[in-house]
Amino acid sequence: MRGTRSRSNSATYSPIPDGGRKSMDQGRLAMGELDEVNPYYNPEKDHNGAHAPTKSLDDRVSLLRRATWHDWFPILSWIPDYNLAKLRGDGISGLSTGAMIIPQALAYSLLAGLPPTMGLYTGFWALLVYAALGQCGQLSIGPDAMTAILVRSFLAAFQTDEDMSGVDVIILANALAILVGIFLTILGFCRFGFIDNVLSKAVLRGFVTAVALIIMVEQLPPILAISVPRTVEKTYDKVWYIIEHLDETKLFNLLVGVLSVGFLLAVSYLKRFFWWMVYVPAIAILVVITMIFAYVAGLPNSSFPLLGHMGAHGFSLPHLPGIFSLTFHQISHLIDAAVVISIVGFVESVVVAKEYSAQHRYQVSSNRELIALGGANIVASFFRSYPTFGSLPRSGVANATGAKTPFSGIVTATVLGICIQFLIPVFEYMPRVTMAAIIFRASLLLIEEHEIIYMFQVRAWMDAGLMVLLFVLTFVLGIEKGIIIGLGISIFTVVKRTTLPRVNILGRTRRGKFRYFAIVYNRSKH
Repeated sequence: MRGTRSRSNSATYSPIPDGGRKSMDQGRLAMGELDEVNPYYNPEKDHNGAHAPTKSLDDRVSLLRRATWHDWFPILSWIPDYNLAKLRGDGISGLSTGAMIIPQALAYSLLAGLPPTMGLYTGFWALLVYAALGQCGQLSIGPDAMTAILVRSFLAAFQTDEDMSGVDVIILANALAILVGIFLTILGFCRFGFIDNVLSKAVLRGFVTAVALIIMVEQLPPILAISVPRTVEKTYDKVWYIIEHLDETKLFNLLVGVLSVGFLLAVSYLKRFFWWMVYVPAIAILVVITMIFAYVAGLPNSSFPLLGHMGAHGFSLPHLPGIFSLTFHQISHLIDAAVVISIVGFVESVVVAKEYSAQHRYQVSSNRELIALGGANIVASFFRSYPTFGSLPRSGVANATGAKTPFSGIVTATVLGICIQFLIPVFEYMPRVTMAAIIFRASLLLIEEHEIIYMFQVRAWMDAGLMVLLFVLTFVLGIEKGIIIGLGISIFTVVKRTTLPRVNILGRTRRGKFRYFAIVYNRSKH
């Protein structure tokens, strides 16, 4: 018996007609499967190795230039084939998502501890840039609960730092946006798209579930109308403080909050049974009803808090991001936060993009998504924004309402633009309890209970243990320490698996020339 390394089975080779490989590669490039077309391939070369006259250097450069333009700007790939059928799907989807993103952008900005209008500007510019650079037609870019709570967590930590305490949070958030964009773009050019596989799914699920619970706890004070002092920072301390001050709850405020959350949950439940319910803008309906009620009732702001005056509306000229007003020492404090926000936001976005691309039978490149998300954050940082990524709830709505291409994002951006220019004063009557209900409902969507149950059903005890560990650490120690520990565990797991691989060696038997059996070699025992 003689040992030999494992080899792949050789398949029958079918010659590709002249010019066929180039057209196939260009098609795969448009789908995002290839990073670039090989400009040195000569389709006139026969399959036996004989060379025909080679193409000129100008032809090769021209081919590379065409591939590169389509590679950097995927919009050039789907625009030529655009038709009315796709426009109908993108139009309905864009309007549905637009009705959803406006109140969410206002609410998530408050969750991040920033002025409400920053969410509107963030979503508008990010959507336009991603429509040109992004590949996933169903991914909705803009403010999301996960990024908002991460930004808030880091901004709160900066306020306790002596070097950062005197800096405006708007400047810090804006500086984080451009740092996140630069970091993502560098990762994309360096082809680090594989990092979505580095962060363990169990670790990510434990972290996201803990963040969802933290977000829900953050929304209890506005729903109960209980004022929590700023000195109460830890999540478990806030829970204990709320329990001790339940007697201060304003019942009318609580009633509106419970009814709002119940309405959103009821509409989501009915969507499972009635297909047309997908097109019902539940959040927009809730916002309109509560604003009309607040305006007609005329309740004092002390008993029923409203969003209030939000400043000037309309678009402004681009200006230098806040990073240019900071010192180098202050910027160094922001880099760690930008790296963490970039990795978590990218992983969450690319998971959604790959899920819907597989459902619609096209491919997305993780490297190109890095560049698209990075470009969106860089451009938006010149227009009063904070870091932004893909939103799971809005992406689900976009997919369900028929989004076909990234043009649906342009339609959503148009709705946002109309709101920024004309409708901002209207939202001054939006109750804060309604915004808390919207965020509370969004945080529930972050808890994917089917994945948690599946880990225990298949008895994946190691993954389940990591998930529970990250959940507890994130909830007790805080979001910043939780994600750092999670990244460390994921990197350690990857290093361990690559240094101690499972190797299968095939041994030839005497029964036939091509009969082998597996010899399992366990390096951990040697």
